[in-house]
Amino acid sequence: KLKLEKKNFSIELNTDNPNILFNSKKIELKKVSSNYSIKSFINKNFAIENLQISTKKNSIKDLLDFARLFQNNFQMIIIEKLIKKGTLVTDIDINFDKNGSIKDDYKFVGSVNNAKLNLINNQQIDNINFDFEIKNKLHSFNKIKVVFEKINFSSNQIKIINQKNNFLVEGDLNSSKSLIDKKLLSVFFRDYFNDLDISNFHLSSK
Repeated sequence: KLKLEKKNFSIELNTDNPNILFNSKKIELKKVSSNYSIKSFINKNFAIENLQISTKKNSIKDLLDFARLFQNNFQMIIIEKLIKKGTLVTDIDINFDKNGSIKDDYKFVGSVNNAKLNLINNQQIDNINFDFEIKNKLHSFNKIKVVFEKINFSSNQIKIINQKNNFLVEGDLNSSKSLIDKKLLSVFFRDYFNDLDISNFHLSSK
């Protein structure tokens, strides 16, 4: 669907329920919309002003396979090896400048369900579920639930705030077991806890 915006001298493009087919796999979308600036095109600048994408529930592994078509680096290979299963649904809102670079006001909102990670040390994180909102300097993760070493962990919210060259983490963490062994924590904090004389760590329990 195309719509001419005379006021902004641009074309609004909308597509409902499109699918992306690749390598016998399918990415299902709810809607894709964008504004195409005729003025920028005439001036030989990047003409796509914005891009909004709403997805249906898709396999995370299929999404990673699709991403690797465009960026097949070592990091992507490692991520694909770690993630064993799970689904993702998201709404993406991106604005572009005249050079085609993504502006700082981007936003990703969505949820991950029933994901599973295989860690490098052969340990697993199961039943990963959370909602997320990703902005330029603020990453928020809400309604987090995971199972690790048969212990249920949950959090109402964890925020990662980018403060110049530092990252501030705020939030809560609860577990079904109030006394956590140091070996368990070292999976996540090995660079810190291995040098400390700590045998156990107390979390609030539910």
